[in-house]
Amino acid sequence: VWVNGEPATADTVVHGHDVVAVLPPVSGGAGDVAVAAPTSRPPAALGGAAAGGARPGGDAGGRPPPEPAGTRSAARGGAGEPPRPGAFAALGGLPTGHPGPNGALATNGGPVAASSAVATSAGPTGTATATVRAPVRPPGAVPGRPSPPAQTRPEGLKTVLGGLAVTYDTKRPHGRIGLLWAIVTVVLTVQGEQWLAGWLAVNAFVGGSQAAACRRALDHRPQPALAAVLAAGAPLAALYGVRFVVGVVGLALALALVAGTLGHGRSAHALALALAIGAVLGAAAAGLVVTRDLGIAPTLFLLACVATYDASAYLVGTGASSSWEGPVAGMVALIPVTLIGAIILSPPFPSGAPLALGLLAGALAPAGPLVGTALIGSRDADAPGLRRLDSLILLGPAWAWWATSLIP
Repeated sequence: VWVNGEPATADTVVHGHDVVAVLPPVSGGAGDVAVAAPTSRPPAALGGAAAGGARPGGDAGGRPPPEPAGTRSAARGGAGEPPRPGAFAALGGLPTGHPGPNGALATNGGPVAASSAVATSAGPTGTATATVRAPVRPPGAVPGRPSPPAQTRPEGLKTVLGGLAVTYDTKRPHGRIGLLWAIVTVVLTVQGEQWLAGWLAVNAFVGGSQAAACRRALDHRPQPALAAVLAAGAPLAALYGVRFVVGVVGLALALALVAGTLGHGRSAHALALALAIGAVLGAAAAGLVVTRDLGIAPTLFLLACVATYDASAYLVGTGASSSWEGPVAGMVALIPVTLIGAIILSPPFPSGAPLALGLLAGALAPAGPLVGTALIGSRDADAPGLRRLDSLILLGPAWAWWATSLIP
């Protein structure tokens, strides 16, 4: 018996990932042979000595030594009975699996062809032979070492993006809820910056809590309270200026990066997740508040772009055969909104600025839901609070920065 390419002793400890090989004392060719009928006692283990003689590692009565942990005796059963699956380790150190089609055995490198070898055991009362089926080592395999794993093709960008695309749920009245949210947000935008900041803080609080709960369902265990409070704090900090928003969000992202890269254990990973969720959602909501400080017109233009994209992506993406159809429809729907904004928003924007902002919305609004899916860990996770703000995750901060630089 060999473990990981080395001879095993009675004190060798075998773990689940170790490679165990049982090398029967066989010689000559290979082929199926007749199995002799057993005598009054079962066939002894492979590797026995001549009848009546002392067996290496055993006693003079022919009793085999105790089997090392993690191994089983090779010969079981009576005449004509094939070896049980998993009873024989693979020759050359390859682990044995269950027989597959056409007598193939599965190893850690995939199915390989199986060959037959004859094993003979002798005891005081008679002899018995058995046919042992063992996999043939692939070319280049080293005895005592596992075969190299099968080569897998890396996931392409299309597969990754498809896994992050939003799954639209039709069980709820999303269209009416989205319309109601847009109406309330527009009304509070007209009322003033403080009303808008309070409303978005509530949305961010709910979204952060739901995102952390989705992660906890995946056994990642971020703190929902930390994520929710941080997400709600960013739009409130925007009332005191851009510096406070940058300080809150930047500090949270820096701590998340440190905890995720330098921390060890599940607690550090959970802290990094909670900080990342709160910072990202807080920045999305704070971007709208910072834009409101520039005036009503830039804020309503941003809300018009977000609402148009969300509505078009939902209407077309629901039931679509491809995940890209909804986002493409939303981007196309932004064309007339951008043209209208270019007509009625000059001033306060200089000529051509609304067109640039419209292009920014078309580029970043589809990417926001992908980041939202990465935050909650699954495209099918239920987080309506986050989905209400996901189009603003990248667009909100970028719009606020660019609009601030464009308006004189």
